Amino acid sequence: MTCHPSPWESQTLTGLALATTEVDPRAAELCGYAFVALSGSGQVTGQYADVVATSGPIPDEAARIHEITTAMGRSPWAQRPEDASRHLATALFSLTTPLVVFNAPWAFSVLNAHASRHGIAAVTPSAPLIDPLVLDHMCQHRAVSGNRTLPAVRGRWNLPPVAYGPPAPNAYAAVQLASTMIQMHPRLRSSTPQELAQQCAQVHDATERDFQQYRRREGLAPRRSEPWPVPTLAPAQ
Repeated sequence: MTCHPSPWESQTLTGLALATTEVDPRAAELCGYAFVALSGSGQVTGQYADVVATSGPIPDEAARIHEITTAMGRSPWAQRPEDASRHLATALFSLTTPLVVFNAPWAFSVLNAHASRHGIAAVTPSAPLIDPLVLDHMCQHRAVSGNRTLPAVRGRWNLPPVAYGPPAPNAYAAVQLASTMIQMHPRLRSSTPQELAQQCAQVHDATERDFQQYRRREGLAPRRSEPWPVPTLAPAQ
């Protein structure tokens, strides 16, 4: 099938990835983050990463994954946690390109719990938010089941395997995945960034409702789900 030219071919996407002390978004402390910008032709056009100080030691298991150690978090150049929240809020509010975040509801739940602990207003995106995990569900739907981690989803789209690691490589892996999906799938290519972001929100909410209904039918307790991030109207202070 011939792929016709698309505005996405000249559209830069910016990926955001986090490093945390654990996976529970309400208990996890932010210990690092990264932004990576990718042009429509697949070239990295910008990158920023930082380490964030934590209140206690970073667990060894977490450090082995994202390679941010307790010593790094205690170094003089590590961002104070409240400064990290302010920087992220400002960066996300001023972003002029679509934002790509894998499992965005989890990531923004982490960011907002982190901000709340330090008396900072909620950190939410103002640019169109695109989640490759939701895009995969949109394109594959229930025809594909199983693992929906970043490495697994990349494998389904014939991208080189990756392992969870530092935030910058993870941000690149997520934004490259989103770019590939959009290039390959007509439904995604034909949508504007704003339309695609709206579809992601709708599909996420519908998927969560379906899953909760399934658990009720099976007699299982409801599972706590993370909400889709609500776009901000002003930068957090």
